[in-house]
Amino acid sequence: PTTVARKLSAVRTFYRLAESEGLVRGNPAALVEAPKVHAHKARAPFLEAPEVRRLLAAPDASSLTGKRDRVILALAFRLGLRSDEIRLLTVGQIERDSIGWRLRVVGKGGKERVLALNEVASLLRDYLHAAGLETAPPGALVFPSPLDPSRPLARRVFARIFARHARRAGITIEVNGKVRELSPHVARRTFATRVLDCGGSIEALRRAMGHANTATTARYDRRVDADVVAEY
Repeated sequence: PTTVARKLSAVRTFYRLAESEGLVRGNPAALVEAPKVHAHKARAPFLEAPEVRRLLAAPDASSLTGKRDRVILALAFRLGLRSDEIRLLTVGQIERDSIGWRLRVVGKGGKERVLALNEVASLLRDYLHAAGLETAPPGALVFPSPLDPSRPLARRVFARIFARHARRAGITIEVNGKVRELSPHVARRTFATRVLDCGGSIEALRRAMGHANTATTARYDRRVDADVVAEY
């Protein structure tokens, strides 16, 4: 129903504009009964493109910690990786072929998927060089704990990276009128929204996000605007 309502709304808008310009005499789409669409009580938050750019520019790239944080944010927002997929990332998962740099991601249940790094590649390589990880063994963690290189960043430390740089970038998240800290999962929602808004299919998004079925992926589709919901 959500997809049908959204597309029908677009057709109705097209005919309204055409009618106002005198190009058609009526709006045939107005005769089509639209499915009922129920608004979510609490719309899951996601960032707009300008906010993502501000966030990625927030870390101090002149320091090792800043380079690390910038890559972590980029992997989350540009590739849609889960928190643990980033925290547990090893040097051996970073690969290069004739096309370019790619990441072999180990997701839930040990399932693997391969993602092109694209614009994230230069940020990751810069960090690896600064951290002295370019020649590290395949099993070395890309983002180790500062206290113990054999252990990954603690989840709370990882989450604070998102909240800290959001504050620095002046980005606030509201849920039901209450201000919340930016969480890592907002990055995953933002990635999904961007892919769908750019015309990507649910199936392509499912593969990129590592979901077992499209029903899970469809929950990330937040493209129904408030005016579309109100129209019906």
